[in-house]
Amino acid sequence: AAPTGPLDDLPCGLIVQPQHDSRLIEEAVFRCSPQLVRFRLAPAYALYLTERAVFRAVNESAELNPGRLDNCLLRVADSLSAAVADSQTEPQSLVFWLANASEHLHFVKRDMNLSDLSPGTVEHACDIIAAAVQSAFNMLLADLQDRLQADTPALLAPESQEDMAPYGGPEDEPVELRSTPPNNPTASLLQLLRCLSGAMVVLRRCRVNAALTIQLFSQLFHYVNACVFNQLVSPQAAGEAASGYLTASWGDLLLRRLER
Repeated sequence: AAPTGPLDDLPCGLIVQPQHDSRLIEEAVFRCSPQLVRFRLAPAYALYLTERAVFRAVNESAELNPGRLDNCLLRVADSLSAAVADSQTEPQSLVFWLANASEHLHFVKRDMNLSDLSPGTVEHACDIIAAAVQSAFNMLLADLQDRLQADTPALLAPESQEDMAPYGGPEDEPVELRSTPPNNPTASLLQLLRCLSGAMVVLRRCRVNAALTIQLFSQLFHYVNACVFNQLVSPQAAGEAASGYLTASWGDLLLRRLER
């Protein structure tokens, strides 16, 4: 339904009976499959429309339960936090809920009507969702770093056929972030590239906020640089292998690898 009124400036809206608040939130979060949802931010929008419907009922109608909005806001926040916690071993689900939690947080923070009617509860709910976003970001970062750790030594490996192998990027070689990182017996430059491109594919597919994507990859690149630097200054590198690194040809090889 698309209700009309002075506070209904959204292009669509919902009418939710009080007894259905909890069920609608549960359906939008716990019965939502990240692999089956075509519009990846659907939970964030559905939850926000539910909050707006409850707000409208409390504000414009003779609502007998003034605490209904507070309960709705906190239930949504707790549900998003639980969804993130349940996804810690599933990286694709983690990206999905990172996108939806951050998007919903943006909606609620910018809604002045909600803040005016229930400022304390809105602030508390935003704190819960912000903590969930931070938790999802940290868990995703740790998972990707674990995947990259085994292959970063390939940046300092002797020149091989991998340096000549073409790499078409995520469109030509789609990569999924599986629950368990691949167990590679040897470091692989191509596998390193596939991990990074695969992460970008999933982030874009789930429509993760651009600022979060930039921050995530900034930390991933910093991690790769730190691993390479630590390998260069390690006692093993200070031995006979160090002489091979201090040449123009090897510097050119490393530069070509980093530019890929």
